[in-house]
Amino acid sequence: MRTYLSMLLAVLLVITSCATGKKAGGTAQPLTSTKWVLTSFTDNGKDNKVSNSRAFIKFDDSKQSVGGNGSCNNFGGSYTLDGNKLSVSKVFSTKMFCQDVQKTEDSFLRLLETATRYEIKGDHLTIYNAQGAILHFTAAV
Repeated sequence: MRTYLSMLLAVLLVITSCATGKKAGGTAQPLTSTKWVLTSFTDNGKDNKVSNSRAFIKFDDSKQSVGGNGSCNNFGGSYTLDGNKLSVSKVFSTKMFCQDVQKTEDSFLRLLETATRYEIKGDHLTIYNAQGAILHFTAAV
């Protein structure tokens, strides 16, 4: 009976984790093929929460490209990985002006090009540069 209950609990855990889009045991989401939504950024030593924003990033390993939305404009670029070392370059974007989110977008895209490494814990992605943590994301469900 105890074995049966253990198996039932394991099956329920797997079903629940699949239904929520998160992996069982809190394992990390992959960097590539995950939509990462910007939650905050640190610019010039100041922490900034992101609200009312559509900012996100996706990494495409087959093309070594990065793309997403900066809050107002779509953007793209290239990236390279070496272990957890990350370099983003050649970032370009469309050029609409959106007053409410322009500061967030400008900071996001500028900071992205200073990236030196990344870290994923569960469904949270943090991108660092030489000064420390600069961009914080959560995996979209």
